[in-house]
Amino acid sequence: MGKLNDLFTKSDDYYIDFIEKWKKEWKENRDCFACKRCLDMSDKYNTYHECEYGGPLPDEHTCLLWEEIE
Repeated sequence: MGKLNDLFTKSDDYYIDFIEKWKKEWKENRDCFACKRCLDMSDKYNTYHECEYGGPLPDEHTCLLWEEIE
């Protein structure tokens, strides 16, 4: 529980750095979340992403048609 409390007391810069780290890792790993073919179909209740070329994202979150978001 202490770690959870620490998380909520961090500054906004901490979260921005954390998100930027994720984005960098996604690009390095050629992950679907960093592909311009990934369609975010999330709403305020559910998170859902699809590939423009073939429905739900593959389990590995990467494919041969990957193109980096510009």
